Amino acid sequence: MLTLTDLREVLRELRYLAQEDPIDEELRGWNWGHRPVKPPTRYIKLPVSELANRCCSTLRNIYLRYVRGVEPRTTYPLILGKYIHSIIRVHTTISRRIVLEGTRTGTEYISRIQQYEHTLYDLLTEENNIDLDREAVSKLLNHGKTLWNYLTIQVAAAIDKATSQHGKIIDQDALATQVLPQVVEYVVDGSRVGLSRTLRVDALTHNIILEYKIGRPEQNHKLALAAYALAIESSLEIPIDYGIITYITINNHVRITVEPTYISNELRREFLELRDEAIEIVLHQRDPGTPPNCPEHCPYKYICRGE
Repeated sequence: MLTLTDLREVLRELRYLAQEDPIDEELRGWNWGHRPVKPPTRYIKLPVSELANRCCSTLRNIYLRYVRGVEPRTTYPLILGKYIHSIIRVHTTISRRIVLEGTRTGTEYISRIQQYEHTLYDLLTEENNIDLDREAVSKLLNHGKTLWNYLTIQVAAAIDKATSQHGKIIDQDALATQVLPQVVEYVVDGSRVGLSRTLRVDALTHNIILEYKIGRPEQNHKLALAAYALAIESSLEIPIDYGIITYITINNHVRITVEPTYISNELRREFLELRDEAIEIVLHQRDPGTPPNCPEHCPYKYICRGE
């Protein structure tokens, strides 16, 4: 969704924060052999989705899933989120291929990508969501088509802008990088910092983590950026200082809100404390108790509330 020009604008803002509060060496992921980055035990590895994207204020979701072995129940908001992520991944991959194959105008690009609209239904069936009722499937498909069309228009406009600025000088590889600079679903090993061995970052570009979210902004979303930053730093030993969370709202149209984030010392410490608390729950098989309130989308609500 972000071009190189967009990224440059975001970085200008974030660099000021980095200069005022540089990252402490002890809070870099490559310091995984020492506290506080070193996890309490090397035998427990947890997914970022259960930690940073927390649905439970007491972390009982961690206890239920990894101590009692309870399977999370699929809810419509979770299905929608997964579907939207799949659309972004597939649309980006196909769009990059179309550009690399020689497309140089927005009109030609639109003509070619329209041939792949059947993917919207295919993604639903691949995710085994076809057992949803007809109304839910129809709603998902409408949301999917709205987002697909929005992404198509954005990419087409970016192609025309890049070719008008650079003309014949820009080759297809450079054009694809200019228009679609991100690597989608970047896989990283987070085991050194107490996370899963196969973490999937929504997207990564120029050492910037990109996350896509459905719904309203929440502080815990920024914790996911810290988690991924620590994992990448521990695996690749390169600094990851910035992240961008893109909030997507879909009704009859798509509304995008972009939140640039400096992955600061405070954010890193907050995530590491959360990780340690979760690992201790699993290690000691301690039930942290039912929270006073459960979000509607919590996949474990049927256990805690009997609903």
